[in-house]
Amino acid sequence: MKAAAFNKALGAVIRSERKARGLRQEDLAAKLGFSYQQMQKYEAGTNGCSAHLITLLANSFKMSPADLYDRAGANPAKSQPGENDGFLAARYVARIKNAKLRRDFVDFARKLAYDGAGG
Repeated sequence: MKAAAFNKALGAVIRSERKARGLRQEDLAAKLGFSYQQMQKYEAGTNGCSAHLITLLANSFKMSPADLYDRAGANPAKSQPGENDGFLAARYVARIKNAKLRRDFVDFARKLAYDGAGG
């Protein structure tokens, strides 16, 4: 997906999530620390959102940044085999809600990587 198409799709998701929560552009913009004019540009897809802003928006909507990306149609899981494996692994591990299970999984992956069994 090209950047301009992603920006428009993400803007539509932001607008949808904002409206679903009964927020005005002014309300959400003020909560995040910028003007409603800037919010208009994000929602229209005129301006792209930084990773930091996507995280702030996701937190405001009580969802993960990965959920926002997925809703916007940016699905890196559709990459070619071998592409973005590290990114995908981090993304999926971050979605594991149970902290102990997440740490155990990371420890397991570290052992595979450094003990030679993973190669």
